This record gives sequence, C-alpha cells and structure tokens, in this order.
Amino acid sequence: MGWKAAEKLIRHWRILRGDNVMVIRGKDKGETGVVKRVVRSQNRVIVEGKNLVKKHIKQGQGHEGGIFTVEAPLHVSNVQVIDPVTGKPCKVGIKYLEDGTKVRVSRGLGASGSIIPRPEILKIRTTPRPTVEASVVSTGDFNKDFFVTWSPNHVNTSADGHQRSLKLDQESGAGFASNQMFLFGQVDMQIKLVPGHSAGTVVAYYLTSDQPNRDEIDYEFLGNVDGKPYILQTNIFADGYDNREERINLWFDPTKDFHTYSILWNLHQIVFMVDWVPIRVYRNHAEKGVGFPRWQPMGIKVSLWNGDSWATRGGKEKIDWSKGPFLASFRNHKIDACVWNGNARFCRAESSTNWWHKDKFSSLTSTQRKLFKWVRKYHMIYDYCQDNQRFQNDLPKECSLPKY
Repeated sequence: MGWKAAEKLIRHWRILRGDNVMVIRGKDKGETGVVKRVVRSQNRVIVEGKNLVKKHIKQGQGHEGGIFTVEAPLHVSNVQVIDPVTGKPCKVGIKYLEDGTKVRVSRGLGASGSIIPRPEILKIRTTPRPTVEASVVSTGDFNKDFFVTWSPNHVNTSADGHQRSLKLDQESGAGFASNQMFLFGQVDMQIKLVPGHSAGTVVAYYLTSDQPNRDEIDYEFLGNVDGKPYILQTNIFADGYDNREERINLWFDPTKDFHTYSILWNLHQIVFMVDWVPIRVYRNHAEKGVGFPRWQPMGIKVSLWNGDSWATRGGKEKIDWSKGPFLASFRNHKIDACVWNGNARFCRAESSTNWWHKDKFSSLTSTQRKLFKWVRKYHMIYDYCQDNQRFQNDLPKECSLPKY
C-alpha cells in the first residue's frame, strides 16, 4: 500500500481510535487488538498490546528511567478492521443511509456489509460521573459489592475480586446479587458469554424489586447451537406486568471478548446500551396510564441457568451436557445509582448527585438516535409492539407513543 492509499484510509476515517482490528502482517499476524492511537502524520496506528519492542527511556522529568516494553506503531496497511458480524478482518467502505447519515460498512470477500459503528461517538459522556455521597460508585470488587445467591461451588472469583465466572452443569447453575438496593442510576457490566454450543443456556443480568407486583429491567442472553448467533432478549416489568419482550441479534460475537452492557434508569426513560450503543428505549409515559418503574427500589442480579424449556427455538433445542460445563464471565462492573434508604423523594430529586435525572439524559442525543435506528433496522428480530397476533390487535398503549 502506497503513501497516498494509506493516507486516504486515515483521512477518510476508515480506521479509528477504538476500532477492533486484526494484525495481518508481522510478528503478531492473526492477533486482534484495539487501536489506542492513530498517528496521522505517519499513516500509522498503535494497537494495544501489539508490536511490542524494548525501549530505553532516560531518567529525568519525573521518570525513573530504564528499559521498558512499549507498543511500536504499525503501518495502517498492516491492520484491518474486524467485521462486527463475522468477526473476520475486512475492508471498510462508506455508505449513505436514507436520512443522509454517513456510515462505515464492511466490504470485501466474505464481509457482512453491516455498519461498523464509530468508536469515538459511542460514549454518552466525555466527563467522569460525579462521585459524591448520595450515589454509590462501586468498588469494582465482586466480593464487596455482591453476595452469592446460590451454588457457591459454581462461582469462581479472581484473587483481586475484579472478575467472576459462573458455571452451569447438570448439577446446578449459579447466581449473585448486589448488597444494596437502588432507585434510579446507571449500571454497567462487562460480560463474556458461554462459547461454542450454548443452546438452552440463559445468562440473566437484571434489576429487580423482588415483590409480587415487581418492577424489573432485564437482559437475557439466550444461547444457541454452535455457529448460530446469540439472541439478546430484553424485557421490562412495571407493577408486576411484563410481556414487553424485544429481541436482537448482536453485531459481534459476544463469546470472543468482553462487551459492556448498560442500563440507564431515570425519571424520563430506561435505556439499554451495548458498548454504549442504545438498543432499546422505554419512555416514562406514566401520565398516560403506561406502567413505568419509578417507586420500587431494585437490586442487581446475575445468573446462569438451564432455560432449555424455552430459550432456544422455543425449547426445541435442549442443552447438550456433553458440551459442558458452561461458563460465563463478568468483570469491570460499575454502579452509579441512588442507594435506597427508604426515602423515594431523595432519589427522585434532580441534583448534582443524581446526575441521571438532568435534562441531557432525558432523551437520546441525535447521534444516539441514529445508532438506535440502525439497531432496530438491521438487528431486531422481535418486537412485542409488532406482534398483533399475540395481543389480538390490541397492542399495549406505549406502542403508539414516542420512544424519545
């Protein structure tokens, strides 16, 4: 690849900081990593943990000096962006959507042709969350923030407490729950799902009030036969009533690496996000008679269990225990929410502490709306609001109301 061709890749934003890439030449050929930096003046990129070299750094300016291992830049021709669907390296092209939005898409032999989100626009905030008294910012230690709810012999936690795995076998599944209850806030969890033949398995990550008329905000990851994509189902309970399932196929393989799954819950809306891409929005239309979780505190629960009576193809695919044990892994959890102390007014108040209630989080941004529409158009496979047969042409009221 010549200088002009390489410059074009960078100048036209076809490779970006934060992209997942594969090294296609050199000592790290075939390995994948994340672009940490794009060196525009040299047509080079720095990939996290790749092309490591020894470098002597002189003592001075607050540095102790010595020989250190650093990441040397790679020429842009030596890496290719990973196709978010196939997981294989691909070329990156440009496409214009119907609304005029310019997006990147995967191109080339075997590429899926799907949109490659721009990493630099996926984050909701560019400033750190407030860390003041009334909300809790988690320790990051599973041992301190959670307790095991069942089958402790099927729960494995790293020595530093920052990573945890759950095991499912013929004996049992396992689960854990937060020590605290919360009323509004944001929760993030990085999850790597059960690899290979996972049919019949269910990984659940959700908020719940554990009452008969409970409120609940669910992620459920439904396993599949080897080679078929995972299905992500979301659901919302309000005052004990659910039947609000939506399902999508993810635009990446969630078993290969950790991905961040988030829930933003405030007085205005509930937003489900995958790697900061909004995949579902449930708006507060309580004033129009639509149920919305807003009074009951909820705790965080995570579990891995046998759901083969319904999870895969409606229960037609059962768990193949010869493929087990089945493992799901969790790390880098962040809890920034109002800790329940019995005073709903405190958690409902807009303040610098309860940042999630501020106007800037009352609806999706224009960029988030574009990403949300992209998910709905290309990755949604079931929407309860489209299921007239199920509801006998009497769809729930929220289906006719705006999402943002």
